Amino acid sequence: MSASNARFHLLWTRIATVYCAILIIVYGIQAFSPLRLNTDASRLLTMAVSKYNGEGFLVEGKVDQFPIGYPWIVERLLKTGCASACTLCLLNLAFLALGLWVLRCWCLWADLKTEHAVAFVLSSWVLAKFVAIPLTELPYFAASSLAIYFACVFSKHSGGNKWWWCLASLFLAIVATLFRTVGLSLFPALGLAIILHTDHCTALSYIRSRIKIIALMAISVMIPASLIAFLLIRRTEWYATQFSFKQSYFQSLLADANQNGFGKYLVTNLFYRLSEFGELFCNIPLAKLPSIRPVFYLFGGFLWTLAIRGAWSLAKNRTMLPVSLYFLSYSGLMLFWPYFSVRFWLPMLSVLVVLVFSALRESYSAPRIIRYSIPLWAVCYLSLGGVAIIYTTRLSLSGKNFSEVYGDGSMQMTYRFAFRNGYPVDMPKVQCRHLKLLRVFEPLAGGGLRIESTQPEQKPLGYLEGDPCFR
Repeated sequence: MSASNARFHLLWTRIATVYCAILIIVYGIQAFSPLRLNTDASRLLTMAVSKYNGEGFLVEGKVDQFPIGYPWIVERLLKTGCASACTLCLLNLAFLALGLWVLRCWCLWADLKTEHAVAFVLSSWVLAKFVAIPLTELPYFAASSLAIYFACVFSKHSGGNKWWWCLASLFLAIVATLFRTVGLSLFPALGLAIILHTDHCTALSYIRSRIKIIALMAISVMIPASLIAFLLIRRTEWYATQFSFKQSYFQSLLADANQNGFGKYLVTNLFYRLSEFGELFCNIPLAKLPSIRPVFYLFGGFLWTLAIRGAWSLAKNRTMLPVSLYFLSYSGLMLFWPYFSVRFWLPMLSVLVVLVFSALRESYSAPRIIRYSIPLWAVCYLSLGGVAIIYTTRLSLSGKNFSEVYGDGSMQMTYRFAFRNGYPVDMPKVQCRHLKLLRVFEPLAGGGLRIESTQPEQKPLGYLEGDPCFR
C-alpha cells in the first residue's frame, strides 16, 4: 500500500471512530422515545400483557403465531414493575450492543476494521427506524450473532473442549428460535460447521472410502430418529403455532404457492429479495423513490453479488466459516418467504457488512471506476444513515407531539387521545388495542398501572375508568 493510500485509510479510520462515538450517543437518546407501536409490536406486547393477566400468550383471546421468547421477557418486566417504553428501548439497545460486540470479534478474525463495520451497521436506516420499536429483530440479532460466534470459536479450536463451544452455540440457536422462527436457519449452519471441522478430515476420508455401507447405516438410524423427533415436536404448542394454524406464516406460504404456481411464487420472492437488498445498499426505503424501482433491483443484485463473493472468501477462513454458512442458510430460507420487508434483514446487518467488506477488500484489482466508486458510495451511505438517525431522534424527543410526527397517521388519533395533548380527537379512529398498551407501557399516557392480583372481580392490567375501550 502506498503512503498516500495509508494516510487515506488512517484518516478514514479516525473519521469512522468519531462517527461511531457520535452514533452510539445518539442511539442512547432513543431511550427517551414514547412507545412506538405498529401491528407486530402491538401483537407482541398484547401477548405479554395477556400472560401477565393469567390468560396465556394470547392476542384477542387466540393463540398467536409469534414465538413466546420476547413476550416472556416483557411479561417478566411487567412482574417486576419496570416495564415501560424506556426499558423496552433500553432492552433493544442492550441486544444491539451484544450484536456489535460479536461484530467486533468477527472483524478481528477476518482482519477487517471494526470502526468501519460498526459505522455501517449503525448507519443503516433499517436499524435507525426499528431500534426504538418493541419487536423481535434485535433480540434475535443478539441471540443469533452469539450462536454463530460460538460456532466460530468451535471451528477455531481443536480437541475435546471444542464441544463445549458447540453446545453453547446450539443452546443459543434454540434461544434465537424462541424469538423468531427463522432461527431454524442456524441449525444447518451449525451442522455443517461440525461436519467441516478440520478435526474431522480423517473421519470424512474414512466415510468417503466406505460411503455405501456408512450411508446405509446412517439412513437406517437417521430415518427412525428423525421420525421420532418430528412426532415429539409435532405435539408441542410451538409446532402448532408455527406450522399447523391456518393463520400461521407457513400455511400462508403454502396457500400463496398453490394459488400462484410454484415458479411464479419463487420469481416474486426473488424480486422481493432484490428490492430489499437494494434498500440496504442505497440506505433509503424504496417507498421514497418508487419510480426508480429498477435501480433498486440493479443495486440489490450488486449487493447480492458482493455478499456471495464475500461468503466464498470468508469460507476459506477456518474460524469464519460458520458466518458464510449462516448467510447461505438464512438466504436460502428467505427465498421461500412470500413477504416483502427489509426488516427481515435487520438481524443480518453484521453478517452482511462482514461479507461485503471481505468482498470489497479484493476490489484493489477491480477496474478504476469501481475502486473510485466505493468511497463515494460509502459517503452517501453514511450521510443517508445520519439523516435517518436524526429523523428518529426527532421522533424520540417530540414528547406529547409524538402523535403528529410518528408513522403514516393511522394511529394519530390513538396517540392524541392517550397523551391528551390538546389536539382534536376523532373518537371512531381511536384504536382500542393500541390505547390499552399505551396505558400499560407509556408514562405520557398514564402508564405504570399495576394490578398484582388477577381475580375475576378485579380489572385487568391497563384498565382505566372512563376510556371508551374499557366500557
